[in-house]
Amino acid sequence: MLTPCKSWQSKVFLSFEQVCILHQLEIDKHGGASGFINESAVIAVVHAVEMKAFYASCSVFELAAAYGYKLTQCHGFRDGNKRVGASAMLVFLMQFGIDLTASNDELVAVIMGVAQGQVSEAELARWLVAKAKPD
Repeated sequence: MLTPCKSWQSKVFLSFEQVCILHQLEIDKHGGASGFINESAVIAVVHAVEMKAFYASCSVFELAAAYGYKLTQCHGFRDGNKRVGASAMLVFLMQFGIDLTASNDELVAVIMGVAQGQVSEAELARWLVAKAKPD
């Protein structure tokens, strides 16, 4: 289940456009302001996750956590940064057929912990592993 990233193809990564679509879907569903505070920060997150995969030995959970952590922390969007971080993390995992056993409340709590600086990227990755539904 913890496959090294170096063997993956770039098609599995979320593009900047896909992250923006996820953001808009969250804004449409839950409300908030559309648009960017720092578009470059969002672009940097997308590239940072790809670079992590190509230059580090990591798992799909670590890459998913990178999306969740970095999008939540970068404050690239005017609103919905935590929501888009969580969505990107979950969508990335779904590409690999991975669902979580976590409740919505548990997901909100861990993402709030990320936003408040109480949960690190590594801790988020370990949380994802612990909450992954068994095969």
